[in-house]
Amino acid sequence: MIKKINKFLLLYFPLVWNTRAFWMFLILLGLHFIFYCSGWWYFDGFKRLQGVSGSTSVVSNANFAYALIISVLLIIVWLVYYLRNNPFKSFYPLVRGYFAMEFCIIFLIMMGFITLPETYARGFYDAIEHNTKEVNLTSEVNTLNLAFALIPQTASDYASHNCCDSLEYRNSQRYLILKAHEDSMEGAEARSKEGVYAADGDGDEEDSMRQRKHPSYYDYSYLNFCRQYSGFYDSAVLDRKGVSAKIQWLLTSGNKAEVAAILKRFEDMCIKYRVEYTVNIPSYTNLAFKDERHSATRFLNENDETATITRTLDFAALDQVLTKIHNSRHRDFEPGLWVFNLFFAFFLALALYSFRLSSTRIWLISLVAAGVILIIYGISVALIRGDYFALCFAIALVILFYLLFHFMRSARRKTVAGVSLVLFSWSFPGLLFLIQGLVSEITRPKSIYNPLTFTYTHPASPVYSFLEDHEVLLYAIYFVVNFLVVVTVLYRHYRSWQAIDEE
Repeated sequence: MIKKINKFLLLYFPLVWNTRAFWMFLILLGLHFIFYCSGWWYFDGFKRLQGVSGSTSVVSNANFAYALIISVLLIIVWLVYYLRNNPFKSFYPLVRGYFAMEFCIIFLIMMGFITLPETYARGFYDAIEHNTKEVNLTSEVNTLNLAFALIPQTASDYASHNCCDSLEYRNSQRYLILKAHEDSMEGAEARSKEGVYAADGDGDEEDSMRQRKHPSYYDYSYLNFCRQYSGFYDSAVLDRKGVSAKIQWLLTSGNKAEVAAILKRFEDMCIKYRVEYTVNIPSYTNLAFKDERHSATRFLNENDETATITRTLDFAALDQVLTKIHNSRHRDFEPGLWVFNLFFAFFLALALYSFRLSSTRIWLISLVAAGVILIIYGISVALIRGDYFALCFAIALVILFYLLFHFMRSARRKTVAGVSLVLFSWSFPGLLFLIQGLVSEITRPKSIYNPLTFTYTHPASPVYSFLEDHEVLLYAIYFVVNFLVVVTVLYRHYRSWQAIDEE
């Protein structure tokens, strides 16, 4: 069966036969299916969601390790068959567009290997989404936030200076002081006030330490709590003011049953999502109603006068689980990541393509020369330490390789011309990046950020702002331009170099 397929491809699709594209695409299709299923099976319970990376494209380092090992082994086997026959070096008559199609095939094969971890991650998050269809995420995040308020962690969260009114006042004062500092020509008084405020802010931790040492003097109350622990990704959940208002209403109205219900739902969530805890969660219901002032007297995971026993309850683990569930339902397209994958596959394909079109000796000499040039370049940049110099030097090297190739080709120096052409092939895709970096450095404002005003000290350059705001789009355009150069222009240089007589 395999021999018949290969014979058919050899007769009617020689390029596909020569590159072994048909078999490689079948193998890649099977690998992506296996990686997708592996990602799906990797989700074997909610315990698996604790400690997993926040990105929807990454699951674990093992994901990359398996993909890398499998890719390297298969690429080596593929190259054994692919490099057996080279119609370019054998001077076979080739149809128009042969080299463009060959590069596209190499690129697609490389892209297939590079995206294996993405397929694995997609299977993982599809499994999460499938197994959490019935989860009301908004309700569970609200339960987590309310439970975080009812199970005190840090004393300072319940101090009067951290209630919502105090926070709003301090934020408004900060704005007024910074505005005065920005608008005033003399500004000394504003800086002084801001310094006092900064000192007060810096002393919050010190005050909190003093408060913990003298709990009878300071008033810790559940009514002062004003914090949103989780759910910043969802506008439907209670914010810090909403959490504060809910807690105040529950306590001042004496709604002990509802408080107990919240803590019961929270405990059920911990059990369902396999979050380990050793604290008696229901006991915190009575602590919230210990007196009429709703004083907070016991704080989780603190060894001081207010708590003599260390208790464990991992709110962060539960937050991670809920975040992963949210990520599985709202997997946004990540253009930056995909542009990176495209360029990574492009450079790998270009390295193999240059090996295909040149000789082994020329390619290896170029590899050694590239290493030497990089060492010299790194030493030069380290000694001079100038962004302009580094970028200009790199641009000059790319242009030099191209000019050297043409000069040596005219002089019939095949070895030097070939090395120069291979070095240019490897470096020219970065030329547009280097030019953008140079323009960005030239147009960068002298002072972009002022820490006193949290604003630009000078109007931002339109060119610089454009480059920063459209970075991913520009990179995508660079990829298209580089790809077109390879499939329409670059191979012509190799054909002209191949025509040079051997030295």
